[in-house]
Amino acid sequence: MRTLRIAMRARRRVAYALVLASGLFGAHCSLVVDTSGLTGGATIDSGVEEAGSGDATLVDATQDAPADAVVEIDGPDEPVASRYAMAVLADNPAIYYHLDETAGATAGDAMGTHPGTYFGSVQLGQPGIFAGSTAVSFTGTSAGIDAGALGVFRARTPFTIELWAKPLGYDGEYRFLARRLFFDADGGRNDLGVNAQDQGGLVFERFIASAGRGARTGLPPIDGFFHHLVCVYDGNGLVMYRDGVVIADEPDARSAPDADGTFYIGTGETGRFTSNAVIDEVAVYGKALDVTRVIAHFEIARGK
Repeated sequence: MRTLRIAMRARRRVAYALVLASGLFGAHCSLVVDTSGLTGGATIDSGVEEAGSGDATLVDATQDAPADAVVEIDGPDEPVASRYAMAVLADNPAIYYHLDETAGATAGDAMGTHPGTYFGSVQLGQPGIFAGSTAVSFTGTSAGIDAGALGVFRARTPFTIELWAKPLGYDGEYRFLARRLFFDADGGRNDLGVNAQDQGGLVFERFIASAGRGARTGLPPIDGFFHHLVCVYDGNGLVMYRDGVVIADEPDARSAPDADGTFYIGTGETGRFTSNAVIDEVAVYGKALDVTRVIAHFEIARGK
């Protein structure tokens, strides 16, 4: 909880209302004060102080303020990471990886159904998108997570891939942030995923019998920040969002084989196509998230 301090000077009783909102990357408060009846000035100190626990308290910060200007306020002050996780879980993902491990070979799944296996030169414990959280860096020739077969990428079944990525650099290699890989009996490539390449840009693609279609756009900036990336397939087309905004789309109503393959995070397959990025908060859904939910997730992470 937070302690909000307000300094008020008045000669008569003060009527006031307080509206408290929590936010990301430090708390944000909005304050509404009804100053009707004030004969003196009102000075608002909008500084927010962290308190270890307990209720948020409106504190009398002056000796001449009325004695009844102290109000106890009960209300939640959930950390942003918790609020974001609740929003993701509310949309019932098939898998949800916080990527908060600092040791070991297992990537935990918040859904408890599809834990992944780290392989190669992954670097755990990197700074994540939330204060105090961690993420995973995928660099070198081989580094990734094998999440196994998820059972959500079949035929024309809608799906969504959501993650946060901080790119470290681009080159002529296909740098996959996530990929489902499957070859049919004839050797046809039937995969899907999102990758970045210096000549081809950023693309969210589906391949069926080795014929690809993709929603393509320019490369995300290498600016030292995480960017929210959401790739949605609704059975009729591909849509890609970055930071809550549609950046590319492509019609695709083709039906893929009714089979599933290995889903990789941070790479396209074992031994090559490493993302060269830091990745955090990965979720896959067996449905198409609508635009309101995509924006909601992004805004919650921003503290809105």
